[in-house]
Amino acid sequence: MWIETDIGTFEIVEYALHRAGVLLIIRGETRAALEKLHDRYLPELEDIDDSSDEDLPFNGQAYAEDVAKAMAAMTRSLSTYQPSVMQSEEELLLDLDAGQRGSLRLVGKRRSMEWQYRLQWSQQDKAKSPVDWLATDPRYRWVYSWQETLGLLEACDGLRMRPVFVHVDFWPSLQQAWGRSQPSERSPVLLARC
Repeated sequence: MWIETDIGTFEIVEYALHRAGVLLIIRGETRAALEKLHDRYLPELEDIDDSSDEDLPFNGQAYAEDVAKAMAAMTRSLSTYQPSVMQSEEELLLDLDAGQRGSLRLVGKRRSMEWQYRLQWSQQDKAKSPVDWLATDPRYRWVYSWQETLGLLEACDGLRMRPVFVHVDFWPSLQQAWGRSQPSERSPVLLARC
């Protein structure tokens, strides 16, 4: 089971069955995250050490009953959960050149194993693309699925835009969506109504 908290992301897996109960392994991204888990919620967490797991290289052990109590304690502090978990860096995923109007960008934020997405309009001439229009346009809200993101891009189907940058992790998905084999300097991507 994966759990994302205000102190870190953890994976919890069953390790062994003992007379004392089910022993679980709790994996974390950093030793500090596991130590915070120990200090704030799970004092029964033992044997924090480095493992061979590349994604979550640190682990510790605790019994399922103790982990259940710790998770109950975590839920009592959910009011502070979202702001601290939601703070992550935006990454540029796609930059489309709109000529004199600027560029349309798709940015994303990693959320543990998923992404959230948002369009941004980078303006070269603010008179041609008013800021107040951008602030109220629903295409500039955060969305949480790739399909919804493609819908936002398709809603812009009138501008001829050339890809300037495509994030390497998203090129196959965009290639499939556009039915294209490769971007080129001269081949425009047809989008509209932005």
